[in-house]
Amino acid sequence: DSFPAPEYQWEMMNRTTGEFEPIYWEMNNTQVFDPIDYEDYGTYRCEVTTPTINETITSEEAVITVSPNNSVTIEPSMMTVDNGSDVNFTCSALGGPNNTFIWVRSDELDVIFESYIQPLLSTTPVDVSNIISELSDIILENGTILFIESINATLDGGTYECVVINEAGLGRNDTTLYVRPVITQQPMNIETRANLTVALTCIADSFPAPEYQWEMMNRTSGEFEPIDGETDTTLVFDPIDYEDYGTYRCEVTTPTINEDITSEEAVITVSPNNSVTI
Repeated sequence: DSFPAPEYQWEMMNRTTGEFEPIYWEMNNTQVFDPIDYEDYGTYRCEVTTPTINETITSEEAVITVSPNNSVTIEPSMMTVDNGSDVNFTCSALGGPNNTFIWVRSDELDVIFESYIQPLLSTTPVDVSNIISELSDIILENGTILFIESINATLDGGTYECVVINEAGLGRNDTTLYVRPVITQQPMNIETRANLTVALTCIADSFPAPEYQWEMMNRTSGEFEPIDGETDTTLVFDPIDYEDYGTYRCEVTTPTINEDITSEEAVITVSPNNSVTI
């Protein structure tokens, strides 16, 4: 209030320099954002001048915080890697200020989100530290980058979420780490007598979990052919027959990414004991 009637000039703090700069078209007593954009976050104030006497007063500063909801992106959005490799995921989000970035496993977040996290988002302003505290047991990394060293498919394969929080709300997005199959236990050659129980074992690691198909070499063509119904990690002969001798291998496939690998060949030799005829 003044006489003559005051004139208004809204200003926004430059995020780089920290200096306030005039928003030249905003000269009413109300600055309207219709609609507000992610990039409108920041610190504002108004400069009030009384003409004729050139007296100026500056308002207190007001911070607009814009939620990162629906703006979170992860690069890459999915990744397929080899066991033992290193990976980086990078998260970015709009809105702000003071966006806090954390990384969690998606399945672990889903367990607690609706019951424990969603109610905390109903307060204004959002208590960021309280949410971080609730998530503390499942946080893998703080910051925009998730680095996983020496990938183990069983331990590390899966879906990860970047969660971005500020005082206006929360945004989240996920990425999936697929791991190509690697055979960790190869089938071994077997020498045996007939009518005993023997087994070949092939164990692989991948994400998603690998699927198995045992194959036997056709003794005429030399080509490997699938053995119907033998899709476990172990091929059991109970008991083994004279005709079960031959060369075997397992084909390992990782579903979804359609990556496969073939085991080493294993030869089963069956003794002719008690089979000789004249």
